[in-house]
Amino acid sequence: MMMLLMGLSATASAAIINVSPTDNLQAAIDAASEGDVLMLEDNGVYMEKFDKDDGSALAGAIKVTKSITLTAANHATIKGRIEIYDGAALSVSNLTIDTNENATTDQVFRYRLDVAPEGTSFGALNVENCDISGSPSDKGLVYLNVQAIVESINFKNCFISGIHCTGGEFIDSRYGLPRQINLTNSTFYDVANERHFIRVDDASSNFAGEEGPQIRVDHCTLYNVGAGAANYCLLYVRFAGNKITFTNNLVVGTKYKRGFTNQAKTDTNPTLNNNAYFECENLTKPGLNADANIAWFDSNGSAIELTTSPFLSDQAPDFTINPESPAYTAGCGDPRWLTAQPEPKAYGVLSADGQTVTFYYDEQWASRSGVVEINNRAQTSTYDTATTAVFDASFADYRPTSTIYWFFACSNLTSIIGLEHLNTENVTDMNAMFFGCSALTSLDVSSFNTANVLYMSNMFYGCCALTSLDLSSFNTANVRDMVFMFSDCSALTTIYADEEIWSTNKVTSGDYMFTDCMKLVGSNGTAYDASHVTHEYARIDKEGQPGYLTQKSSTGIRPTTSTKQTSNTYYTLSGQRLNQPQKGVNIVDGKKVVIK
Repeated sequence: MMMLLMGLSATASAAIINVSPTDNLQAAIDAASEGDVLMLEDNGVYMEKFDKDDGSALAGAIKVTKSITLTAANHATIKGRIEIYDGAALSVSNLTIDTNENATTDQVFRYRLDVAPEGTSFGALNVENCDISGSPSDKGLVYLNVQAIVESINFKNCFISGIHCTGGEFIDSRYGLPRQINLTNSTFYDVANERHFIRVDDASSNFAGEEGPQIRVDHCTLYNVGAGAANYCLLYVRFAGNKITFTNNLVVGTKYKRGFTNQAKTDTNPTLNNNAYFECENLTKPGLNADANIAWFDSNGSAIELTTSPFLSDQAPDFTINPESPAYTAGCGDPRWLTAQPEPKAYGVLSADGQTVTFYYDEQWASRSGVVEINNRAQTSTYDTATTAVFDASFADYRPTSTIYWFFACSNLTSIIGLEHLNTENVTDMNAMFFGCSALTSLDVSSFNTANVLYMSNMFYGCCALTSLDLSSFNTANVRDMVFMFSDCSALTTIYADEEIWSTNKVTSGDYMFTDCMKLVGSNGTAYDASHVTHEYARIDKEGQPGYLTQKSSTGIRPTTSTKQTSNTYYTLSGQRLNQPQKGVNIVDGKKVVIK
């Protein structure tokens, strides 16, 4: 049943007409007045039947002869196509238009003149928040084949797919003047396979004094538009005085031989900006099968040519853009696909003056400028101008497994701030981490957890301004490689270590560990000797046990377990001195001791 709700539309005289799926939609349209809104039932399916001789039915055409709106509160489906007559305007929103069961292969929207004369002006065609699904045999999306003016043709927030354009162009104007064609925030998937995407023939002689069409494609995703590599183009526009704007789009798989256009009458100074292209031919430069008469390319410097797929999934039609793609950063394509939240990532940001690199672990890397990668020697060169490195507090949530080359050859670096936010508990390789940091005069690595580290070769190589290193927190029980670890630390006088956790028992490669550490002296006075530069001298310097290290207990309290009492002074956890040890936890020489 149809129910009219007066006074709820944009104009006082218009009505909102609720139309049930059991109603005849064409009859409801015919009964409507100018400006009425036909509200289709959510999840309802509507089809104007075309009866066949065998008693079956196909979807026919809905005829619109007055300016109306077809919509649903959330979503409804129309099976069939729509013909717009005699100057009518049409707004369509929140609908699926499915042409797969159509009786003919005519265009989804077609303009006709019946009683109106040539030269009639049609109102705007506004299609918003719609899914339009066609079949490969469909001729196209919009057809203006009458001598008439259309105020504007607008598709916004739409997903349009499957219309291969057999025998027609996707948006096709032969004898008319579409003053504006606006395709915005929409996705066009597998359409215009071997025909023009937009065609506007030169009918300017029929419209003396009229400006040419203004064509704008902005923030759209074009996927396999013109994928058939046919002798067609994206913009076959010949109407005199046309203006082209093609901005912020993501184009994937377009193979037109004529590229954007080969027409001399197409705007020779188009607005092209911030478009991304992947696996396309003849749009940014000539391809192997390029037409010799291509008029222009998107080659003004703003085009983004992608080398990898911009999508998170390889399963079309999921065109969600990978946050790591340059297309995501640039905001290219239909905004509906720019919704993926970046995963947290460890990265650095180099200041504009190149003096400070700050390391973060968060989701904001896609929106920050000056982002640099970390983790390998080649990428370190992107921030080797920095004099200061800062670890942001967010970095504490990152768990690297390697810090190899992190500050390799950062010879301008004078300070590293916030190393306590670098969690090394899972790190197995610290090879060359501070290699060549020749301007560092101090380095606080007291927060490092090295219990799982296997490789420390070249770790401090060439840190020639350091005078001391406190490694009392370094547990080296699992380290295998210490080759060149302190080599060329020519100003280094003291290396602190804690013999309770410092060990070289598993080291198999320790040659040249102390080469050219000429000022190094152990805690018992053992001075550097060029004949003793291997890991053999990587031990606490004691009477009868020469070495280059100086004992320093770690600042952290490490629990130990004892089954017998000792003769040391004992304290409770609260600091009260005991005459004798008690069962449980006691503090002895700054360490926890459990007496059983």
